[in-house]
Amino acid sequence: MLAYDPAEIGFSRDKMSLPASTLFIALMLATASARPAYRDLIPNANQGLRCDRIGHYDCLIGNKTVNAFGQDFAKFGYVWSKEFCERDSDGDKVSNGAELGDPCCEWTPDNGARLRVIDISQPGDKYSVPALMQHNSCVGKSPPERLLQETPSMKVMSSPGPGSACFPGNARVELRSGKMVQMRDLQVGDEVAVGKGKFSKVFMFTHKMRWWKNSYVTLKTESGAMVSATEDHFIYVNGRLMPVGRVGVGQFLELENGTSSRVVKVSREFADGLYNPQTLHGDIVADGIRTSTYTKALPSRIAHAVLSPLRTIYTMAGMYSRFFEN
Repeated sequence: MLAYDPAEIGFSRDKMSLPASTLFIALMLATASARPAYRDLIPNANQGLRCDRIGHYDCLIGNKTVNAFGQDFAKFGYVWSKEFCERDSDGDKVSNGAELGDPCCEWTPDNGARLRVIDISQPGDKYSVPALMQHNSCVGKSPPERLLQETPSMKVMSSPGPGSACFPGNARVELRSGKMVQMRDLQVGDEVAVGKGKFSKVFMFTHKMRWWKNSYVTLKTESGAMVSATEDHFIYVNGRLMPVGRVGVGQFLELENGTSSRVVKVSREFADGLYNPQTLHGDIVADGIRTSTYTKALPSRIAHAVLSPLRTIYTMAGMYSRFFEN
């Protein structure tokens, strides 16, 4: 018997949602916070960046080993100086400032200079760089108005949060009926292909934002199958899970039927929508390619275990949460 009236918290009995507090506690197991004082000293560290531990190799959880950016931050006395801003800590040929939206090195914690808040990358990860080349250098003038943090409409183009693992709205999935639907039209309760002829129900969305615009990595295979996802999204590569952002030409992706196809092209593009359906199985086939529903924020087995209570509640009572969708 429920200890509360669902109507009092805005949920219907037929498709009840879990209390926000329950889901918040569960998801907190999947993230870890950085030192707020340090983040305040780095441009865009408190917004626009999918990383809570910017100075560590695993910027989201656990691993406390300091990366090259963190080491340089300490060397420069924990100050965002012009020299530190112009430095390329991770060796990806893009300065720390360009990666964090301050290519002209004008920002300080005190002056609040305007920053680019889209296409932000991790300055401690050589595999993470801005998608658009014009964002990589200082052109001697302030960023155009459409890219500034004061522009409210551009908030829909910054990253949704740490460790986001999502697909664009036009990604396609197959339903048990054989019908192909776009991710934006997928609903909780739909049974979707998860690989090798198997199907599994969607029991919640951890992101479901039709109005969002985001940068995606697109992988094209020799078979013609092509999938787009955020760089932290896990995908099956050479028989094991790997973040999409680290997949290169020549590696093999697993197709829906269990066979593999070689990656022939890797590109980046902006696309509308931000969706991450969670299936009871833990995998989902998007655009003919098998992927996980999880992110590198946690090992997939641990993430699957964290969501186990929510899967059980959905299976037994038909309850699901919309707490993380937006």
